[in-house]
Amino acid sequence: IDIDRDSPVFEGYPFPCKFSLEFSLLPRSLQIEFNYENTGSKIAPFGFGLHAFWGVPNNKRENVFIQVPCSQSLELVNLIPTGNALPVEGTKLDLQAFRCLGDLDIDMAFWNIDRNSAQAIQYKDLGIQLTLQSSDIFEHMIVSSPADAPFVCMENLTCCPDAPNVYAKGKEKLSGLRVV
Repeated sequence: IDIDRDSPVFEGYPFPCKFSLEFSLLPRSLQIEFNYENTGSKIAPFGFGLHAFWGVPNNKRENVFIQVPCSQSLELVNLIPTGNALPVEGTKLDLQAFRCLGDLDIDMAFWNIDRNSAQAIQYKDLGIQLTLQSSDIFEHMIVSSPADAPFVCMENLTCCPDAPNVYAKGKEKLSGLRVV
């Protein structure tokens, strides 16, 4: 996609750029690569997320387990980050080890991914594990699965939700916002 003054999205993102995605279907995986190029004369804020939904077969949440190897959650008010990170260890948001989806009602942003552990979904009754891997630029995750929902979202993000406002609060590292 090329965004310029004539683009229908320019009003919402007034930064000329070229953004591309490449999807490669490999024997046992799907690989997604992206490229962002600032084509304007001013700096541009940039963040990118993969918002993947994974089904829960027959809505049997008790057969699905997730692992999110993040040591911190983002403090949210009305689902908007305040700019503070909170440790998850010992809390109901601790998903660093596999947890049953049937016990969760979650819509949360996480940060500080442990690259030595897997981001994964286990379908126990099917004997399948889906493992998500991302490059180091993806520092944040959103996990969403409301109670009784027939899905789980495990979204890799290069920045936190509302990153420009978190960045403006002086929390540049936590925001993950890239300035290109």
